[in-house]
Amino acid sequence: RYHEARIYLGHAYHIERERDLARHEFRVVLSNTDDPIVRAFALENLGNVDLEEGFPDRAIPHFLALIESGVVSREPRFFTTYFNLALAYGLLAEFAPCTEW
Repeated sequence: RYHEARIYLGHAYHIERERDLARHEFRVVLSNTDDPIVRAFALENLGNVDLEEGFPDRAIPHFLALIESGVVSREPRFFTTYFNLALAYGLLAEFAPCTEW
């Protein structure tokens, strides 16, 4: 019920390198709330876990979903999503979208 707490728990798991547990918490949030800000945190963190683990191709859909939600344009605190997208595409050697983001 406490989606914000799940975000923090997922982040703690991420720091402890318990990535599957972290992903689980973020996915539970996405499955159980319509709050756009909380969902944005879950999407951003899912993407970050994938990036850190070396799966930029899995991270990109999370970051794109966050941008498509409109939250990034309304909430400046999510500006790093643009950088994360550029990084993910760059790691895949896809330099046109890397430059775009």
